[in-house]
Amino acid sequence: MNNEKLNAIYKNNLIELYIPLNFYLSNSTSFYLYEGENISKELSSNSRVQSNNDFIVFIDAKDVSFIPGHEYFIATKDNHFIPIDYSSMALNNKEFEEKYRYDGKLGLTYTKTKSTFRVFSPFSSQIILIIQKHNSKNKESYIMNHNYDNGIFEISINGDYELAKYYFLVTMFSSTFKVIDPYSYSVDSNSRNSYVIDISKIRELPSSREYLSPYLGSTSSIIYELNVRDMTSLSNIKNKGKYLGLVEKGNKEKDVKVGIDYLKEIKPTHVELLPILDFQTIDDNNISSTYNWGYDPLLYFTFEGSYSTSPNDPYSRLKEVKQMISSLHKNDIRVILDVVYNHVYSNIYNPLNLLCPNYYFRLNDNLTLSKGSGCGNELESRNYMVRKLIIDSTTNLVTNYDIDGLRFDLITLIDIDTLNLLANAIKHIKKDFIFIGEGWDLNTSLRYEEKASMNNASKLPDFIFFNDRFRDIVKGNSSESMQHVKGYLLGDTNYFDGFKHVFLGSTNNIAFAPLFENVYQSLNYVECHDNFTLYDKIKVANESCSQEEILSRIKLINVAILFSLGTAYFHMGQEFGQSKDMLPNTYNAGDLINGFNFEVASSRKKMIEFFSGAIKTKKEFVTLAGKYYKKLEEIISFDSLPGGAIKITYNFPTFNYYIIFNPTNDMFMHSFDEKVQHIFSNNGIEKNKEYLSLAMIEPVSVNIYKSKGRK
Repeated sequence: MNNEKLNAIYKNNLIELYIPLNFYLSNSTSFYLYEGENISKELSSNSRVQSNNDFIVFIDAKDVSFIPGHEYFIATKDNHFIPIDYSSMALNNKEFEEKYRYDGKLGLTYTKTKSTFRVFSPFSSQIILIIQKHNSKNKESYIMNHNYDNGIFEISINGDYELAKYYFLVTMFSSTFKVIDPYSYSVDSNSRNSYVIDISKIRELPSSREYLSPYLGSTSSIIYELNVRDMTSLSNIKNKGKYLGLVEKGNKEKDVKVGIDYLKEIKPTHVELLPILDFQTIDDNNISSTYNWGYDPLLYFTFEGSYSTSPNDPYSRLKEVKQMISSLHKNDIRVILDVVYNHVYSNIYNPLNLLCPNYYFRLNDNLTLSKGSGCGNELESRNYMVRKLIIDSTTNLVTNYDIDGLRFDLITLIDIDTLNLLANAIKHIKKDFIFIGEGWDLNTSLRYEEKASMNNASKLPDFIFFNDRFRDIVKGNSSESMQHVKGYLLGDTNYFDGFKHVFLGSTNNIAFAPLFENVYQSLNYVECHDNFTLYDKIKVANESCSQEEILSRIKLINVAILFSLGTAYFHMGQEFGQSKDMLPNTYNAGDLINGFNFEVASSRKKMIEFFSGAIKTKKEFVTLAGKYYKKLEEIISFDSLPGGAIKITYNFPTFNYYIIFNPTNDMFMHSFDEKVQHIFSNNGIEKNKEYLSLAMIEPVSVNIYKSKGRK
């Protein structure tokens, strides 16, 4: 007999028996259904077809009921016993989804005298915990207790198991395989084994929250997006590319400060870190051989090992993340994490799917995978245990690591109800938490009214959305085929009214219909890790302009982002015009393309000084505005200036504040109706404090003025 396997799969009231073409099986149309060791009933086949590799026998099973956790077999007249995979009963099955739920704590619960392990796996007939104490060569095994009512397996073992490795041996449909804990607090390199750790040791580490300035709301926030590896990978510091490297002090490269010292110089209110939750495609033991931004998630409760100084140490990555966050907090910088709760790298081999197949991933009506992520799968956030996973993961990040916000990758693929439940849960822990999402209207099987897209922003009052309208009006279309298209601040003054619209947070009817009801939902940006950098965009769209003009236009745009109503958002290197060699998507392009370019930064230190000065000016403006800051849309007016330039006036009760953007190549004079002080220009913070009423407006420039105070 050959070694080919027979397989049986239940779906659509049929049992499909797959028989390899070279496997002899009698032509009998009669079969027996076994439940465990016992005959349940006799079944008959109604047809047989041949595929490229198999005969497929279709056995009528409309009167068959399966109980999750039990083993079933099809027995042939030749006494072959073929286990039946009946996991299809979880496919879009409301009855299954409502029955198999659990509200308690999953994963590990550790104390010095006892460790408890819980895992959700309704179809498994047996799960064995395999655990190996620290510094022991012996593995212990424990059969976990199965609660058939909710699909939970649980075991408590006495003794102190801190630092022990563990995994699960899962038996399902008569096959046994190894699975790590999807709720792992810690894993070894490349996530092959889970670890028993005392999470209270991480929770009790200082987060230095007492150093943070009072939170003034999202519209006063200035977010700087970076990648842990990219920020220091091209430096020569001790821990370059690591969590600790980001906060390593006292370093310079090409006379430019490195990591946290650089962040202290420019002073954003928040940093947003590209994914640091555990992802799959970097080899933790040979990180120079692979590169990826981390949008290929594996686990949602522990952190990426390649950014750790010791990926095989159970506590190393956890302590280093907490230390990184604490150091940023000490320097008055809050921390937002980019999270990918919409898909995983490989749904087939992910622990979630191995433990409960056909449950965790969203399907189309024809039962194929919904692929709105572009990565082959979507997490089915509407299912109770998936929703619980997302909320539990976020709660872990907030309570144990003290993060200050989340940026949701492709948030449209997560349903509105889940996100509102999440926001309510987190707001009870931390009121000043920021929720940001990519709200593009993606092609997913979620119904329109369930999508967390910008179009449904009113249903998600706690969420801020990337405003692509702001991006495209300010700099021009961002698609690869439209790089030549100019936006308003690249010189196309036909967007004059459109610029007013986005400057007001896209909440008004000027030129376009409103995107949002409230300005705080608008995240104003022109560059993030995706697409071309701003510098590369201007090089194409304004191909005949000088290097000086390119940098001047970057200055205009960065000030527009800071002062527009909504949340200001910048990408690492945008401030000094970093290029990525005209590459639009560099997620795996390596350190030389993506790393913070110290050589370019050194040659453009005045750009960095300008950016730092612009942030300082914005923060001073927030203080000046006081209680009126949240009502700016009520006191703003716009005036057209020569050639399509624009003057923005803030009419405060005791003073006026003016910003003039001149995206044209022409100089002109402007006369004010009152005496004003020149505060800020392309040169940065103005030192001359004399008052004037006539101002010379240089080509491609931004200027800020404040009037004398009045009673």
